[in-house]
Amino acid sequence: IPPLTVIDVTSAGHRPALLVDASFAPAFAAIESGDDGGEIADDASRSTVPIDPRIAGQARRWGIGVDRGWTQIERIVARLRDHAVHDRSVDVPEEADDAVVWFLEHRRGPDYLFASTAALLLQALDYDTRLVTGFYVDPARYDRVAGCTAVTRDDVHVWCEVRTESGDWI
Repeated sequence: IPPLTVIDVTSAGHRPALLVDASFAPAFAAIESGDDGGEIADDASRSTVPIDPRIAGQARRWGIGVDRGWTQIERIVARLRDHAVHDRSVDVPEEADDAVVWFLEHRRGPDYLFASTAALLLQALDYDTRLVTGFYVDPARYDRVAGCTAVTRDDVHVWCEVRTESGDWI
């Protein structure tokens, strides 16, 4: 983004207590392929995109014993945060065949790897997910006189959203 570009932002949040009873949309067409793997159909083409069996197996292990819904989503995210360390300096090596599997094995990486991993883990449990990019700006940098906050490259952020049955993305 060029310097001095003005971005008008609307920020929205959610109240987790209200999400406990929410119903979440299933992935487009989850297809089981054995105990450790699955495939998810892509909405646009309805072709199947394989989910690596190691990712599907990890999703099942982390989500076991928790009913489908917000509680299970929170469990997967909490386990992922406990499993790996956020480290912006980490790059996935070019020889890695799957960035998410590499991240799960090496347990450190930037936010896009956390978000991508969360999306695939939740897809393996039959949730409809998407990746979103945006900014998280430090409120301490808010300039009251100018009425704005400077955005730096460190403010770029990637996160995973899950679709509810009503069509909202959380």
